[in-house]
Amino acid sequence: MTLRRKLKLTIVVLLVLGLVAFGLFRRHSSRQVDKALDAIRAQGYPVTLEELDAWYEEPPPGENAADVLLEAYDASVEPWPEVQGVHHLLEQGTLVDRTAPLPPDVKRSIHEYLLVNAVALELTHEGLAMPHCRWPIQCQREDEIEVPWHSKVLRHDELLKLEAILSAEDGDAERACQAMLGTLGLARTLSRVPLPGAYFGRARCLRRGVRALERVLNRIPLTEEQLARLDMALSESEDIGSLRRKIVGERCITVDFARAAPLDAKAPWRLGEPPVLDVLFRAFFRQTGLMEHGLASYLESSQAILDALEMPFPEQHERLEQITPSFALALLGVGVESFNMACRHQSDVAELRAAQLAVAVERYRLAHGVLPEDANALVSEFIESIPEEPCLHEPIRYKQLPSGYVTYSIGSDKEDDGGVEKEKEYMAWVSGDITFTVERK
Repeated sequence: MTLRRKLKLTIVVLLVLGLVAFGLFRRHSSRQVDKALDAIRAQGYPVTLEELDAWYEEPPPGENAADVLLEAYDASVEPWPEVQGVHHLLEQGTLVDRTAPLPPDVKRSIHEYLLVNAVALELTHEGLAMPHCRWPIQCQREDEIEVPWHSKVLRHDELLKLEAILSAEDGDAERACQAMLGTLGLARTLSRVPLPGAYFGRARCLRRGVRALERVLNRIPLTEEQLARLDMALSESEDIGSLRRKIVGERCITVDFARAAPLDAKAPWRLGEPPVLDVLFRAFFRQTGLMEHGLASYLESSQAILDALEMPFPEQHERLEQITPSFALALLGVGVESFNMACRHQSDVAELRAAQLAVAVERYRLAHGVLPEDANALVSEFIESIPEEPCLHEPIRYKQLPSGYVTYSIGSDKEDDGGVEKEKEYMAWVSGDITFTVERK
């Protein structure tokens, strides 16, 4: 056999072996995915968008809070620019000092805005008193999912926060308490929505509720009964099940994108139509089996996240730090929100726990007429135990100030900055703590 014929034969053999290896790789990746999906179904979780839609339970007829809340939105009036500016400054905490009264023109603007939305507010409170809620979504392919209710939820949240702040200015503690419970209740209506976007909407509602509580406690004292209600609502708001449902929803969307969606479908979490290069990448990934391989890796990591969420803090935090996302799918813009939500959840819990400790401090002050010397004085009578930091085995901090006090979490950087508030919250690289400050004398 001549050298040329040997070379040709070698090339043919290598090509055949390559094709066989390529086929085995695709088959192995596909079987890995099928096996993982069967295991997920065996746990009682959905894996397709149709199954996800059925998993989001429909309340009995006439018992869906979303119907009343959407009616409230239709009855509401959009804030005019002056009110939007006021609300933005209140969000940033730059309008007035915590303990200072609102300027007369600001108070008047908020009062007028709430007055024209009186019917909407009444309906909002009526809807939030109902135990069941399913927002009108259809869990379809990501580029077809419409969530017009999302902006409507934020409108309700805005109204409730302004109602709490204005009520505190007027000295109406019960109305302020009801409004703050309303913001936490609004977050609860998003708990069962199995879409990742609802997690961040829920987190925003919780944060506004906590910030409204901070403003109210800086202006007026609340009664023991009101503080007890707020304590219970804050405790219930941690709700790890809500995060779990969002991750399950992302998993269904990612499976659909990787296996069933057209090549030119919009990638989840990306805006606009996909560029041509994205379409070519997807075609290449599907034809080579890299998409199935990446999906198998993603399913493994998403299950690892769900398993980590079963752990207590801070073991949960430590386990999440060990999990890495699927590079192949992350390159295409999918399968990344699980990590973002799990990391954000730790900051959300820290903020809720700092607020819960502050409520216990207020209950102590109401009973004894002075602030506690340290947080241990609160245990048993005003709080079962001092809440722990989500990221390490240490309690949430309490520190007296020259006027008032601050409760705070040191955050994921694990550096105690002495209760100095972060300039930009939820950014791990920005120094500062997650704080709840009350300077009322």
